[in-house]
Amino acid sequence: MGGQKKRTLDEIHRFLKNKSNTKYPILFSGDFNMDTSKSQQFLRKSGINFSHARVSNSLGSRWNKNIMGRMVDHIFYQGISSRPNQCTANKYIDISDHFPITAEWDIGIITSPPPKRKINVKNLELVKDQLISSNRFDLLATYRIEIYQTFNELIEII
Repeated sequence: MGGQKKRTLDEIHRFLKNKSNTKYPILFSGDFNMDTSKSQQFLRKSGINFSHARVSNSLGSRWNKNIMGRMVDHIFYQGISSRPNQCTANKYIDISDHFPITAEWDIGIITSPPPKRKINVKNLELVKDQLISSNRFDLLATYRIEIYQTFNELIEII
């Protein structure tokens, strides 16, 4: 990898790492000059959890000697609770060797971050006798039965 490309990728990693804990949605898009799997691998390596908006109407996003090339333009997102309604490459705009790609979400999903749920320990204390445990080992803890004692009793029964 060339020096300039490595510096650019490192700068992108640092920027996204700093923004990844925000409560607001992040859209990250552009010409990655990497196919889909390489661009997803690039983001995974940095520990950044972005979803990929998959283009539905084209396998490529650029012309290469009058032949459809690979998909190198991508839209990634974080903090949006659903996939885009659509993500497409516009094959009718001819201003570059790349097709512009667009993704569309409902505005309500993007503008309001999903509510964070917090456990209120005081409220749990008030209703603790009403809670039912589905923990199958709860019986051992409740009656303080030694596990080896239980196995020995089971073996005797069998």
